[in-house]
Amino acid sequence: MASHKEEEPAGSKLILSEKVAKAILDSDPSILSLLVLASDGKVSSVGRSSRLAKESYADQQTVQRLGTVATVILGAAKTAEPLLGSTEFVMGVFKMQKVLVMSLPDYDVSLSLRLSRTASAESVRDKISKILASR
Repeated sequence: MASHKEEEPAGSKLILSEKVAKAILDSDPSILSLLVLASDGKVSSVGRSSRLAKESYADQQTVQRLGTVATVILGAAKTAEPLLGSTEFVMGVFKMQKVLVMSLPDYDVSLSLRLSRTASAESVRDKISKILASR
């Protein structure tokens, strides 16, 4: 993962450090990988759990495409916020795994998490919230 100092820059946005990203990745055995996405959809860092088989790694081009798609999906979800309230996360459920995408507005980034099929999205989200609150 790209290394970042955790400090408060001029725009009062926090920086998601490599240490925090690793803590998120290690917080739940159902988290297989993590993408940190800039607001334009570019992937700024990638973390993979040892639980994710190397043959299941996505190539760099696919990783970048997934980052763009996740950012577009979060943007689309925001259009429903006036009616439904703020977006906590968006979940994609596939035959073999799940993908959880969530915005971290205090950090001006989003996360895309690849999860095992049995993962509880709410549990993963709660663990991430606790990690971020403790920073």
